[in-house]
Amino acid sequence: MDFLQRSLAIGLGLVMGLSAFGVQAQEQELVFEEIIVTAQKREQSLQDVPISVSVVSGEKLTEAGIFTLDDLALYVPNFSKGESAIGPIIQIRGIATGANPAFEQSVVLYSDDVSLSRAPLARMPFMDLERVEVLRGPQNVLFGKNSIGGAISMISAKPTEDFEGSFSVRYEPDYEDSEVTGVISGSLNDSVRARLAARYADFGGYYENEALDRNEEQREETAVRLTLDFDVGDNAEASIKFEHDTVDSIGEGNELIFGYPNPNETINFEVAPGIIVPVPNPFFGLDYTQTVAALQASYNFGLIPPNPFFPPPVDVGSDTIKQDRIRRTAYDGYQDLDMTNVVLTYNQDFDDFMFTSITSYVDYQEDRLGGGGLSGIDISSILTYEEYQQISQEIRFTSDTGGRFEWIAGGFFQSWDLQADESTLLDDMNLPVLLGITGGFAGLEAAAFLDSTRFFTSDSTTYAGFGQLTWNASDSTRVILGGRYTHEEKTARRVVDIVNQLTGEFDAIQALVASCGFGVDYNTLGSINAFVPLPSCANLTAPEDTWEFGIYNTHDTTGRRNEDAFTPSLTFEFDLGDSHLLYASASTGFKAGGFDSRAPREKALQYEDEEVLGYELGLKSSLAGGRAQTNIAVFHSDYDDLQVSTFDGRAGFVVGNAAEYRAQGVEFDGRWRVTDHFTLSGAIAFIDSEFTDYENASCNEYLLLTGQVTFPCSRTGLPASNTPEWSANLIADLVLPLTGSMDFRATLDVIYEDEYFTESTKEIGTLQDAYTKFNLRVALEGDKWTLAVLGKNLSDEEVIEFSGPIALSGAELGAPTYFGFLQPPRTIAAQFEYRF
Repeated sequence: MDFLQRSLAIGLGLVMGLSAFGVQAQEQELVFEEIIVTAQKREQSLQDVPISVSVVSGEKLTEAGIFTLDDLALYVPNFSKGESAIGPIIQIRGIATGANPAFEQSVVLYSDDVSLSRAPLARMPFMDLERVEVLRGPQNVLFGKNSIGGAISMISAKPTEDFEGSFSVRYEPDYEDSEVTGVISGSLNDSVRARLAARYADFGGYYENEALDRNEEQREETAVRLTLDFDVGDNAEASIKFEHDTVDSIGEGNELIFGYPNPNETINFEVAPGIIVPVPNPFFGLDYTQTVAALQASYNFGLIPPNPFFPPPVDVGSDTIKQDRIRRTAYDGYQDLDMTNVVLTYNQDFDDFMFTSITSYVDYQEDRLGGGGLSGIDISSILTYEEYQQISQEIRFTSDTGGRFEWIAGGFFQSWDLQADESTLLDDMNLPVLLGITGGFAGLEAAAFLDSTRFFTSDSTTYAGFGQLTWNASDSTRVILGGRYTHEEKTARRVVDIVNQLTGEFDAIQALVASCGFGVDYNTLGSINAFVPLPSCANLTAPEDTWEFGIYNTHDTTGRRNEDAFTPSLTFEFDLGDSHLLYASASTGFKAGGFDSRAPREKALQYEDEEVLGYELGLKSSLAGGRAQTNIAVFHSDYDDLQVSTFDGRAGFVVGNAAEYRAQGVEFDGRWRVTDHFTLSGAIAFIDSEFTDYENASCNEYLLLTGQVTFPCSRTGLPASNTPEWSANLIADLVLPLTGSMDFRATLDVIYEDEYFTESTKEIGTLQDAYTKFNLRVALEGDKWTLAVLGKNLSDEEVIEFSGPIALSGAELGAPTYFGFLQPPRTIAAQFEYRF
């Protein structure tokens, strides 16, 4: 907190000081170059846009080694990107989409005005970008229905008239990370320009997997983009972009970060059908990894399930949780992701307006094998396959500026198809893991080959019309009224099957394991119980078509939904002299409902849309004769019917509309050209986030195990996860001429975040302490070349970006344990770029 108080004092002092001597600044060479953005679908100065926007230039992306959204988030307060066990999570002001393949994102990615709304696409790296714009708050009017939390707009570098190009390499020796990027651009003839960019990167992995004797996550990335610009007559231009990206990885970048020892001194053991007696618990006091080792030892010793009357037959070893980037995971997991994006853009300039047409096609395929447990033993694995195709068409009419009225009007069409299949495979170790703690029947080893498969397909068609009208009421006052009407049609089908992997058949053994192992009686028909006695689990006399097994219910169900929504916005702008813009806005937004691809129960298919009403008050200033710029925004947003994915305490998730959420705070950023050779820039943000109504939330695993709570639990009054109250960054850039053709340049980035919980139930072991990171780049720059050394996270901070409970660790094994994804450790890389 002392750091933040000093930062605020320095920032306020800086603004006051700059304002005081602004009239004295006369050196035009110290004035900042104007930052042009398209946050309102027309080119404008950043200082003229009434939105809280952060902009990172393509030059900064390259120099700072910002290759992914994870890297970008460190430089944008109130924005985070993390990985979950199921997929990426993007978050702005505490608003994010839960982990479910069918969810569309609440913070939408846009690549050259085309939405990339599926979670896997957030893993795609950056390449040859002109800039990235991060827009905070609802952006539904101009960006579309789902951008309820914000939008991230990536703008590709454009073809140039003159021939130019670059070649760059980066190498980090400690983890054997390497990257090569090449760009060539220029005119093909008088009316055609082209730009070709290609990138290859290979990452050796920051984790040591002792079970497989290799580093993880090993990742290989390739990307190629070809852009062609055509002059079509005197007043028209067309552009076509083709891009193909792949991300192939081995292993995962997570580890066990926290766990409780088994607190139960006795367990219930079924000595005969229907007869359960308490016996001493041989696993009392053991943590998760020790428990799994003991079960495996018993299994290998020939006790099926492990006999609770005898202690584990072998020494289980020492605690293996939280060992600093060491993981012991036996499954050979992987992920292969391919994405293709084709965009055709046409612009024609008429006398008073510009006509724009954007036609696009996007598809991706993702194959992924993940594992459960992180125990060093191949307990289970989850095989997923996603395939997605999207076509969209947008037309816009954009008026010229300078008149009494300025306007944008347009229409939008989008159609997509999604296939998301998932198989949960339990291997020959699984039965003692699932049933060993509570006891079970001998001779059930065949049950270990359980295969539960979900087949999910969904399609959507969206039509929308939108418009925004600006009334220049006076030379210094403007009123902006916008609105978007959206109609969407969706259908879905989900099929769930449970079979024996060896026989392909469904039998009573599989039913017993599914029911007992995942803790829900087959007769509950949708309710979720913390524990189910074995006699209830073993009662398999009901007809097969009524069985409800744990998170599994064999079924084939379909759904259809239609939605209509109108989302208006209103903004007032006031020019306070020539250097200050004051604005106030109110905006609404909605995110369409849909279908749950992972739900275990036939009735749990649909969820409804979520809505937001947001307010923002901001001031954008140019100070000290243009040598400094500051932006400040105060915001308040209320979200209703938030779409959430709730962990049920075993291995299932419940998706629905369960929460109301409020976010309010302040965001400040600025930059100051101190001298001709030294520049300071930075940002600081405060957020007060709270779930104002969230009664059907996940439970703390330890409290659930010890009977202190029952599922579901309340999160009302708690803040959002992965949302620090305070976040800040400061960038100092120094350039010193050495000769007429060579400069020395040093850039120091200081990044701070307050403490925050990385897991939804606020388990104390998942609290990320406040931290400060330091990145330093030192470079020699010539006219056509740059040689640099880039150090990132020089203080070697261990930062958890997301965490969650290990499935079955608490409810079945009695030792609640959490895994976490950590940000990269300290790295020092060499960079070289040649330009021609």
